[in-house]
Amino acid sequence: MQHPNFPHLVRYTERSASATGQPPPGRLGLFDEPTRPSIQGLKNLPILLVEDEVLVSMDIEFALADAGAQVVGPAGSLEAAIDVFEAHPEIAGAILDVSLIGEDVYPLAIQLSSKSIPIVFHTGHAVEDALLAQFPDAAVCVKPVPAEKLLAELGALLKTRQS
Repeated sequence: MQHPNFPHLVRYTERSASATGQPPPGRLGLFDEPTRPSIQGLKNLPILLVEDEVLVSMDIEFALADAGAQVVGPAGSLEAAIDVFEAHPEIAGAILDVSLIGEDVYPLAIQLSSKSIPIVFHTGHAVEDALLAQFPDAAVCVKPVPAEKLLAELGALLKTRQS
């Protein structure tokens, strides 16, 4: 039976389950989570996450964990991000929100870039061309964007770096 306000969910009872005990294909039970697409190239890598919006940060953090990455952070301010980076020199890549509580993330991005650490900028404010002019090896994803897109961009940068 469908929930009246959420038709993509199915009320999951023994009677509505298939013979396997699972909801019908393509349908979610009330307590099931959608599966994330597999992101290659992040397994066991320490990835710095810098994002000041809590829910966005949580979504990206969970996606990184699902991809097998070691989440470093998240940091919600420039000061915290720099502290985390200095405490974890082994960082393999970073996802950075450009605007953090009124501060730009550029000082950290310059440090990461100087060490050839791949960066994916996640922004709702910055101009993509200006970012790429200053950080030509980075990727830019304009908000709103699914966390999987951020991870795919980071995976591509890491793959390019390894080749």
